Amino acid sequence: MAKAERRKKNHKFQLNVNKEGELWLHEWIERLTKSRKFSQYVRDGLRLMIDLSAGNLDVLIELFPWVSERLTAVQPIAPAPVDNTDILRELQDLRQIVLERSIPDTSNDYPQMQKAAPKLTGKQLAAPSFSLPTFDDDDLPTIITKGSTSVDSSLNFITALQHMQ
Repeated sequence: MAKAERRKKNHKFQLNVNKEGELWLHEWIERLTKSRKFSQYVRDGLRLMIDLSAGNLDVLIELFPWVSERLTAVQPIAPAPVDNTDILRELQDLRQIVLERSIPDTSNDYPQMQKAAPKLTGKQLAAPSFSLPTFDDDDLPTIITKGSTSVDSSLNFITALQHMQ
């Protein structure tokens, strides 16, 4: 008679107990093993992680029904209404100050200026025409200097001055 194949599978993993978080897990695993709950916690934990990774909350609510009560009790926080009346009042005050400080029409205050000032009619003022300067005049001597590859700027300056003689 053939022996029936075993349907249970073992999965092994290791913890580094030198790390604080993994030492804490090891202590919990020992407690759960003594109370014969370790295998169920591993199965539920894996189901929960896979379900949450897929964006589902079904296993979370199945394992922890109180979570759904807390999720429904949480009301979304609406932003507080913004009161812009103070800002608008400040802007109106600022606008009023700018308007008050704008240059007033002083033509009536100074009658002597009315006589001397020309009236602006929008016409172009008559101005004498003149020719623009040209820069190709040969009346100045041309100075030829030799280039230098020296990195001493003061020596380059003195050498350039000597070549100008």
